Amino acid sequence: MATISDIQPPPKAPSFSAKLDRSNPLEFVEKALAFLARESDFFHRERVEREVASVVRTLREQERKKVERKKKADAEAAKLTEMEGSEKKADAEVAKLMEMESSEKKTTSETSSSSIPHYKVDFTVEPQILHKQKCVLSIHM
Repeated sequence: MATISDIQPPPKAPSFSAKLDRSNPLEFVEKALAFLARESDFFHRERVEREVASVVRTLREQERKKVERKKKADAEAAKLTEMEGSEKKADAEVAKLMEMESSEKKTTSETSSSSIPHYKVDFTVEPQILHKQKCVLSIHM
């Protein structure tokens, strides 16, 4: 039977800590790779350069696609903004045309009441004429 003193605690996983300097990101990568070299057999493999290059290509491609999506989204947003501006201009023009039309109707009704004669039309059908299918139309001034 094992005693408590015989049980070994699990080994601690090695830890890595480094600060990323945005003006020199390669320094961070070098520190991370140096840590891998010290703590693992990663660099003993034959294809390590190709594997690291593959990771770099994949990450670069992801970043390129991310930038393209952002550019496309920005272009679509600009297009929507432009369309909204065009719609506002169109709405303003429609309002202006409606105002002009209303103004013209008002002017026409003012002029028509004073200078253009009005005619009243009465259309009556007398019962005795219905049998003969004739109608009487009278126009009064």
